Parts: sequence; C-alpha cells; structure tokens
Amino acid sequence: MKELAVEQLQNLEIDPVEKISIYDKYDINRSLLLREYKRLCMREGQMSTEEGEMIKLPTVLGIYQARERAIRSAAGKERRNPTPADVDEEELEKILIDIFNLNIRPGSGSLRGASNQTPSGSTNYQVMQSQGQSNSASIDNSSQPNAGGTTRRSSRTGSVVS
Repeated sequence: MKELAVEQLQNLEIDPVEKISIYDKYDINRSLLLREYKRLCMREGQMSTEEGEMIKLPTVLGIYQARERAIRSAAGKERRNPTPADVDEEELEKILIDIFNLNIRPGSGSLRGASNQTPSGSTNYQVMQSQGQSNSASIDNSSQPNAGGTTRRSSRTGSVVS
C-alpha cells in the first residue's frame, strides 16, 4: 500500500518544499527527491523561514551547501556572476547526491546498491554527527546576528553567543 502511495506521490507536481516535508514525515526514501532538491537549488532567491521550518535544518543546510558548490562550479567555467542555475544539470546532480548521500547514479535516475546507504533520510552531515565527526569544513561557521541583535556563531564545541 505504501509503495502505491509513494508512486502516486512521485507523479504529483507539488511544491518541492511540501514534497520534501511529506517524505520526511512518512520516512520515505529521500533518494526519490533528487528532482525537488534540484528545483530548490536552481530557483531564484532563498528559502523563506517558513519553508526552512517545514524541511528542517539538515535539509536547509544541504540545499545551501549545494547552491554554494554549484556557484563555485559555474564560476570555475569563467561565468560572470554565476548562479546555481548556471551549473550543468548533471554536475548539480553529482553535488546533491554527494551532499545528501542519495543512492542514485548521476544522470541515470537509478538507485545504487544498498551497501552505500546511510540511514533513511540521513544527510552526510547527520551521519557524521552520529559518528562523532565534524563537518565544519562544509558548513559556514560565520557569525550571524539573530533576531535579538546578539551574534551567534558556531564553534566545534557548541554555540557561542556574544
């Protein structure tokens, strides 16, 4: 029954944030969300706070990280003012597969072998955290003011508020 529901859900043209949220809620294989991740990366503008809350922090960070890598990739091709939309589609797929550890071969849409799988729905960041590893090289640790005007920055040992 769940397989039939997932098949029907795959065919629905709904907002990528909504689809990601549904897959999270019902613990559906995130490898099926490559198209939605690509749509979020390539669209103009950033996610709203409400959208970010719907898809949870690890996914928001993964999308942010993929957009940054896509921009760097497009900039490497000597494009002026590159955006994630300027990156080759197959290159963006490779970036997303790496960041979200999806069980898909780039360009083929087929699932990879189960030996490379992480727990369902886990991102590389989540897996590294569960193994006690740091992912500080791939997540921006710059200081950001919060709504109260104080600055909150991440450190390896936790958060620092100043």
